[in-house]
Amino acid sequence: MDREVESSKESLHPLTKSPKTIGHYEVKELIGKGGMGEVYLCYDPKTERDVALKRIRPEMHGIPLIRQRFLKEAKIAAQLTHPAILGVYSIEENFQDLFYIMPFIQGKTLKTLLASYRQSKASTIHLVRDFLTICHAVQYAHSKGVLHRDLKPENILIGPFNEVLIYDFGLAEYADMNEESFDDMPVLKSHPDLTRVGKIVGTITYMAPERILEKLDSVQSDIYSLGVILYQILTLKHPFKRQSVKQFKQQAQEEKILDPIDVAPMREIPPLLAKIAMRCLSFKKEHRYQNLKEMISDLEQYFEGKADWVFAARLDPKNPSDWELQETVVLKQTKDWAIYMLSSTLFPGNVKLEAHITLEKGSEGVGFLLGVAHRMEQKGLDSGLTVWIAPNQVRLLRAGIVLKTLCAPQVQEGVSLEIEIEKLYESIQLKIGGKTLFVVPIFLPVTGAHVGLVYKDLQFKMKSFSVSCGSYNARIGCLTIPDTFFANGLYEKALEEYKKISHSFERRSEGLIATFRSGLTLLELNRTDEAFEAFEKLHKTQKGILEWLGKGLSYRKLHEVVEEAKCYEIALNLFRNDAQLILIEEEILFRLEQSKEEGRLGPYLFALIVLKYHLLPKNTPAIHELLQTLEVPPCIDLKDGESLIAFYLMKTKTLETLGQKEALELIENLHNPNHPLVIQFYDWLAKPSLTTTPQHAFGASTAPFSHFPTLRELIDKHSKKGRTIPLQQFLPLELALLKNL
Repeated sequence: MDREVESSKESLHPLTKSPKTIGHYEVKELIGKGGMGEVYLCYDPKTERDVALKRIRPEMHGIPLIRQRFLKEAKIAAQLTHPAILGVYSIEENFQDLFYIMPFIQGKTLKTLLASYRQSKASTIHLVRDFLTICHAVQYAHSKGVLHRDLKPENILIGPFNEVLIYDFGLAEYADMNEESFDDMPVLKSHPDLTRVGKIVGTITYMAPERILEKLDSVQSDIYSLGVILYQILTLKHPFKRQSVKQFKQQAQEEKILDPIDVAPMREIPPLLAKIAMRCLSFKKEHRYQNLKEMISDLEQYFEGKADWVFAARLDPKNPSDWELQETVVLKQTKDWAIYMLSSTLFPGNVKLEAHITLEKGSEGVGFLLGVAHRMEQKGLDSGLTVWIAPNQVRLLRAGIVLKTLCAPQVQEGVSLEIEIEKLYESIQLKIGGKTLFVVPIFLPVTGAHVGLVYKDLQFKMKSFSVSCGSYNARIGCLTIPDTFFANGLYEKALEEYKKISHSFERRSEGLIATFRSGLTLLELNRTDEAFEAFEKLHKTQKGILEWLGKGLSYRKLHEVVEEAKCYEIALNLFRNDAQLILIEEEILFRLEQSKEEGRLGPYLFALIVLKYHLLPKNTPAIHELLQTLEVPPCIDLKDGESLIAFYLMKTKTLETLGQKEALELIENLHNPNHPLVIQFYDWLAKPSLTTTPQHAFGASTAPFSHFPTLRELIDKHSKKGRTIPLQQFLPLELALLKNL
């Protein structure tokens, strides 16, 4: 025991009065001194490295509660193992001393760096990436149940190799003292630099209002402190001036925080970052980010080059001057009449719509239009995107065709809804009440720049409707110029710009998207062979799925629907685990409806893919509508709709996979009039039809689409002289039968 006490005694430097050693560590210099502890740079002879040693101040050593607090700080830091949190190697305690060992990082605090930038007036935008690292570290601490409670630039260290480290967890998650225990400790009263735990802890200029006014700590309190730090990084100024706790309590409601851009108009401050800082600094914590995941998502949006939104216009449905077009139209799929309103202002590029609406009893909803071309350029609703908000349901449409339908229980009659729709350069996103309902990629360029509204009834109230336009960073913004040329039909100029971007950003995302869009531009110029070559360049790249989308569009241009469908099916097989597969799936669903206007073969080809890859439920009306025109021969057992369509398309491999042996045998012997199955099949065809609408067990009967004739009606019309039917209204089986008659 005596030896242990003796070994803990320290020898002092004669001039500095600093100890020469602490334990077995050789003291080099005193780095800093705080309320409870002091930090030394030491050399560890056992590991032969420099370390930082923090020990409890000698005059505090005999106070049990201070020892407990100091030890708790060490243990919290030791349990947080994150690259951006200064770790703890070991904790050492004996009768005479208490200290812990940390890595020694030779760097500067963020406070020191910001001071140097104030003198040089240099840009600090690069520090935002370090700030994102800090946010990740604090998010990790929160996940472990730890609130830092003293986040500020002097507690953030940035090393010479860009190491970013948070330290000093001395105030983390403490609530172990009260006013009575403070009053019982005269040593604490004699040291006013010590934090009074149980009272207000931390640094007032970084404290959230509720910590000062209500002594409440939460995740949002740390987020507030981070907001102050981001504000300083952007402006090199403090968002407010607080002299004391008393002064703040008296003037809390009068404290105003100016937008960073207004405070430092000469500095480089992206609007998105200013918006993030201001949200963090909201007086009420419920108006701040509710967790760091949300905040980090917005910061990453900045680094990914997504839009910074700038208010562009406020549209009023009752103000005629806001609208270029107001007329009644017929909706493509439902054939219902609707009011169609198109903005008088163009909004090219990235666009965000924000609205507050309330759907009243009996309302069928409201559609928000984006990227719509003028009716003289295209067929109004046949261009652009529509997000339809209806009770319990939202739908995404392209060119008037439903691509996606989602349940939305939050959309109820009589409930005020906060709608937010963002159309970015490669996706469209819908939020209702701040919650994301969908994010859908859109790599096909939108050809118009109008926004608007479409609705079937007046059973809704719209409190506000505003439009914001998005700015870009250098990488993503480069696509804006050729996209604008493309949208205005200046295809040669668009092609030239797309090619420049493809070359400048070779094998990178924006370069590959430019290559894809150059292919689309070549299709508009009717240079199909060159378009195929452009899409081929995407082979085995991160955007490889666009190769097959582009080739499918090329075959559509050539009116080769069979080859088009093959391209999409190849993509479904090659990229089955790719997050961007939705591009192909949405295109197939789009073509399932759109191809009905072109002929009969296309819809059945896409319907077969939909069924084979389970892109829609089997009982969906779109599939039933097609099945109603296909009669089921009684001589063969077709198990489901997929088998029936495959039979009429003469898809032998599909029939074999589905186990349809009789159907496969019939198709393979269709040229043999003596085969028993073929004889039965022709006998069935020769009998008069009992009904004009085929009946089968694949779903409820609906009206045949576009009045396409049934199989026996086709045969009957073909046999009558002077009656002809266009070839696109025949399926492969029907054509084969007509050749044999």
